[in-house]
Parts: sequence; structure tokens; C-alpha cells
Amino acid sequence: MGLVGRAVPPDSLTEEEARAEEGARALTGMIAANNSRTLGHGKAAVDLNPETTIGQRLHYETVANGATHASEDYEIDLSPSQRSEP
Repeated sequence: MGLVGRAVPPDSLTEEEARAEEGARALTGMIAANNSRTLGHGKAAVDLNPETTIGQRLHYETVANGATHASEDYEIDLSPSQRSEP
């Protein structure tokens, strides 16, 4: 894993910081626009105890996906052609 994505001259740092902040704000906006139930399951998956086994994590993912896909919020977020009801 690299710790440095790109090196820039010190005099262009302010410009780079502005672009990074703009990109971060755009990304957080995209994340926040998602279904809150899905975000909650995603956060819980990240927060799982690091000592859990891969089997436990896969089980959590399976249960979370089922709960998310069964939710009314999930159906609302789908386009009309993707919905299970005609």
C-alpha cells in the first residue's frame, strides 16, 4: 500500500489541496445520496471486529444484503425497470 499518491511542488500545494477537498466533497455527496439502510450495513461491516473469521464476515454480508434488498427503501432507490413490481 502506498502512502503517497502524488508529490507536488510546495508552491502548488494550495491548488492541490483545493482539488483534493473538491473531490472529497463530491465523494461524500455521492455516498450520502445512497440508501441509509445500505450505508448502515456497510458501516457495520467495516466496524466488525477484526478478529472475526472470513466465514463470519461472509455470513454478515449475506444477511445484510438480504435485509437491504427486502427493504422498502431499496425498492424506492431502484429505477422503475428494476423494481420487482410491474
